[in-house]
Amino acid sequence: MRTTTSTMPFCTKRHRRQVGAALLSAALSFSALTACDPPGELGLQVLPDDVPASATYVAYAGTAATVLRNDSVLTANKGNALVGHLRDTQVGTTTAESYWQVSPLTTNPSAPLVAGAQADSLVLTFGFNSFYGTPDGRQVLEAYQLARGFSDDTAYYGNSKPIKVGARLGETSFRLRYRWVKTDPVLAFPWIIGNDSLRKDSVQVLQPLRIKVDPTTSTLRADLFSKIGSSELASLANLQAILKGIVLRPKDNTTGAIVNVLPSSSNTRLTLYYRLPTDSAKQAPRQFVFSLGNVGTERHFTRLTTDFRTGDKLTRFDGALDTVTLAATAPDFTAYLQGGVELVTRIKLEKKLEELRAKRGNIVINRAELVVPVRQYAAGVYPVPSQAFLVQVDSLNRPLKTSGVLRTVQANGNDPTATNAPAVVTYDATARAYRVQLTTYLDAYVNDKLTDRRAKAFWLVPSLPALNSLGLNRALIDAAPNQIQLRVYYSEIN
Repeated sequence: MRTTTSTMPFCTKRHRRQVGAALLSAALSFSALTACDPPGELGLQVLPDDVPASATYVAYAGTAATVLRNDSVLTANKGNALVGHLRDTQVGTTTAESYWQVSPLTTNPSAPLVAGAQADSLVLTFGFNSFYGTPDGRQVLEAYQLARGFSDDTAYYGNSKPIKVGARLGETSFRLRYRWVKTDPVLAFPWIIGNDSLRKDSVQVLQPLRIKVDPTTSTLRADLFSKIGSSELASLANLQAILKGIVLRPKDNTTGAIVNVLPSSSNTRLTLYYRLPTDSAKQAPRQFVFSLGNVGTERHFTRLTTDFRTGDKLTRFDGALDTVTLAATAPDFTAYLQGGVELVTRIKLEKKLEELRAKRGNIVINRAELVVPVRQYAAGVYPVPSQAFLVQVDSLNRPLKTSGVLRTVQANGNDPTATNAPAVVTYDATARAYRVQLTTYLDAYVNDKLTDRRAKAFWLVPSLPALNSLGLNRALIDAAPNQIQLRVYYSEIN
């Protein structure tokens, strides 16, 4: 990989106004630069304010590879869950299943229901706010009772083993469904000053996923109804004797969408409808509600698997039981970054950074920025992650840790040996590139201020265990020669 270096200092701050003209010439020929010109690097048309005019500029080119991690992602009790089945030509077919504990939400009566009470129906619903797939995507989803409960001493990850299932509850065909909901009146003519006329208004609201439990395949409706007013419906622990949990998953041999389900939605619930003998025919059925995914009460997790054989680019990852690395080489020079399925991009700059370390004690790092370009892909169903993070890894491609916590590159101005302030690598949609300031980290690297071992490479990861969201957003990293760059300004100490 080429290293682009300008050893000439910037002339003066006044000269920065002339940089744009100089760079137009540089775009045509590097030989057009004079001794007072700034670095011949397109895009650096203005010297950053935090860099002295005498600074030296160097751009280190990095190499990249796609890494399939073997430690998976923690998916338990996130702010969302995923369910569905979706194939794309790049990576393959991803399947998402969500597992849920259930607990009573309605206060249990102190006594059983009166004689003559009748169960009406048992309905399972899930609120959602988005999905991966095409606008007309369809996906058949089905629900089952769990035959085994959640283990109290188990942390659940994306690659956790499935929990054994029991009776089938039913299915639904997912597609976008809306209904109009009335809202408070609004101004009828808001553009007319002083006109206070009002009109009725309504908004379009997504309809939740809905599965009516089939009494021919499951006795759950009758089992729950018979226990209203009994201790079995008093708590999650007591309910385990009747209902250990529920799994929502895509039906075999169906594909079309992966739905983003919301545990916190009021629509995510199991509702038992029933009637008392004194209720009139026009009266709405009574309800006994059970919650799923209630923070602090129930547990839930998403199980994710990907069949790489059905994609075109990453078939080498099929059946991998350990961390696998695939270099981003010719002809396409592309590395992959995707949440959930744990595809991360390894970026290597070590040999280049050693050139700076050789100058330690004699230089000051004024500014350092990592720029990672992203390719466009027209057929993608997964949007680009809006942010990422850098995890430090060793020569064996294993993440470094401090007290069991991933050693992330810390945000500028923070202790570079800490782990509590990860630098956010932000996606610049206009430039189609990830960018992050690494000035503090690079100064610590060059001057041996880091904890024990220095990183041999970085993993660019879309998420961290402490984050509360789970997604499948994907970026195709442009790893062609000289595209990934660490841009550094430094000053020599006289």
